[in-house]
Amino acid sequence: MNARRFSVLLLLACVVAVLQVFAIPESPMYAVVGATFVPVAVVAMFTLCAVVYVLLAWRGDAPDAALDEGEEKPLPGGTRRFVWFFGGCAAMALLVQPLGFLVAGTLAAVGIARAFEATLGLRTLIVCAAITFSFWQLFDPVLSVDLGPLIPLSRGLSPG
Repeated sequence: MNARRFSVLLLLACVVAVLQVFAIPESPMYAVVGATFVPVAVVAMFTLCAVVYVLLAWRGDAPDAALDEGEEKPLPGGTRRFVWFFGGCAAMALLVQPLGFLVAGTLAAVGIARAFEATLGLRTLIVCAAITFSFWQLFDPVLSVDLGPLIPLSRGLSPG
């Protein structure tokens, strides 16, 4: 893939990101910094970088590692790595509602870890589950960001 094609895909990713930011509901409570402030700032910076890259690519000034004449070569198995990474991200998106954050996040983390050559085993599963639980513990109960239930049916089961 050349730099021009990549720049177009990068702009399409920016469009998707902008659409996702506008889908964030406004908080019913007044806050100086609302729920959309950080996502808007990140997407704005990402879009600015993408526009600069597009301009460089169409002028022919964008760096392209594929044209580098050095001795560096890509690691083998790029497609396999991409499939594991994409599969992990898809697992999170598709399974968080039916299976809860812990299962979906653990499967996503295992897929992403495998994309970076982690072995599939009990140790990887335990580490990924611990990281997922830590994220849920920080964001859901501590920061009050609703990530959904940790496990299915865990909402509404508290006494009282």
